[in-house]
Amino acid sequence: MECRAVNILLVEDNPGDARLITEMLRETAFSGANLVTTTTLRETLDKPVEPSTVAMVLLDLNLPDSNGIHTLERVLPPYSASAIIVLTGLEDEGLALDALRHGAQNYLTKGHIGAEQLERELRYAVERHGFVMRLREADNELVGRERRFRSLVEHSSDLTLQLDNNGRIIYASPGVHRMFGHTPMGSDILAMLDPLDEAQARAWFDEALEHPERPVSVLLKSTTHDGRRYTLEGTITNLRHFEGVGALVVNLHDVTKRDLAMEEVVSERNSKKALINSSTDMIWSVDREFRIITANRSFVNRVKDLAGFDVSPGRTIVPPIRFGSYDSETWKRYYSRALEGASFVIEEHSDGEDPLWGEFTFNPILEGDRITGVACACRDITERKRTEQHILQLNARLEERVEDRTRQLMNTNQEL
Repeated sequence: MECRAVNILLVEDNPGDARLITEMLRETAFSGANLVTTTTLRETLDKPVEPSTVAMVLLDLNLPDSNGIHTLERVLPPYSASAIIVLTGLEDEGLALDALRHGAQNYLTKGHIGAEQLERELRYAVERHGFVMRLREADNELVGRERRFRSLVEHSSDLTLQLDNNGRIIYASPGVHRMFGHTPMGSDILAMLDPLDEAQARAWFDEALEHPERPVSVLLKSTTHDGRRYTLEGTITNLRHFEGVGALVVNLHDVTKRDLAMEEVVSERNSKKALINSSTDMIWSVDREFRIITANRSFVNRVKDLAGFDVSPGRTIVPPIRFGSYDSETWKRYYSRALEGASFVIEEHSDGEDPLWGEFTFNPILEGDRITGVACACRDITERKRTEQHILQLNARLEERVEDRTRQLMNTNQEL
C-alpha cells in the first residue's frame, strides 16, 4: 500500500488532541501520509485539500462555529468520497448511532483510541476511498457512453425504433420524426409500411419473436404523408429479455437512392443488352482463362450453326469454331495478344465454294490498371469483299481493253 499518497484531513480545534492524533499517526504504517489539519467548519469547507483525494476525515463534531450532527451534515457533501470518522471526547451511544445513520463510517472516542485502532480505521478508509473512486470513474464512463450513444442516435439519419410484443412503437429516434414529419408513438409499425409489404413484415416480426437476440434482416418500403416513397433496409432484433431494453429493436437506414441508382444501372444494362443483341455483328468477351463472359445473340446463333454447341457464360471458347485458317492456337495467340494490352483488327475468310469474310477486332478489358479479359467483335464483310473483287475484275477487264486498243493503234500507226 502506498501510504505516502494518502491524504488525511483532521478537523480538530483542540491543539492537544490534534497533537495526540499526529503522534499516534507516526506509530502506524501511515506515518508518511499527508495530514492536513483544520480548526473550524468554515476552514474545512474552504477545502484546504482537494476533497476527492482525501481518504479519511477525522471529524470533531464540536467546533467553534458548529456543533453536533449539524457539523457532520455540512462536511458530508464535499467529502462524500472520503471515510468520515467522528472523533469526539463524549461517550454518547445515541450520538454515535445518529452519526452512523447520517453517513459516518465510524465513531471513535478520543480517550479510548490507540495507534493500532487508528491504523485499522485508516486501512478501511483507504480501501473504501479506492473503491468509491473506481466506482465514480465507472459511473462517469457509463454516463459518457450514454451521452455519446444518445448523441449518435439523435443526430443519425438512420431510424431506430423499439416495439412491444404487439408491434406497437414505444420509442422512435429523431430520425423517424425527420422522415415522417411526426413521431408515431403507440402506432402499429405496419401502419408505416406500404400494404404490399405488410405480410412479409409480419413474417419478419414473428421470426424475431421466435429467435431472441438474432438479428433478422428486413427490406421495407414506406410512403410519407406528403407522398415521398422510401426504401428502408436494416434489422429487427428481439431484446425483450435485456434489462433496460425489454423490446424489439428495429434499426433501419434509407437506401432509396441506392435502389434508384440500381434501377438505373439495370435499365441501362438492359438497354445496352438490347442494343447489342439487335446488332448483326457478333460480339463476345472472354476472361483471362479464355472463358466466355458474355455474348450477343448473333454470336450464339452463329456458333450454334457452325460448331453445333451452345455458348454460355463460363464455357471455354477456345476453340469456338474453325474459320478459315483459324485454329485453336490462332485464337489463343490473338486473345493473349489482347491480354497483353494490344488493340488490333484482322480480316479472315472461310474456305469453300461460297467463302465468308469477317473483320475481327480485339480489345483488352481494363479494370483500373488491370486487364481482366478481351472484348471481341466480328463484322461480316463478305459483301464488301465481293464488291472489292468485282471492282478489281472490272479494272482488270478495262486494263485488258486499254491494252488491246493500244496495240490496235500501234499497229495502225505502223501500217501508215
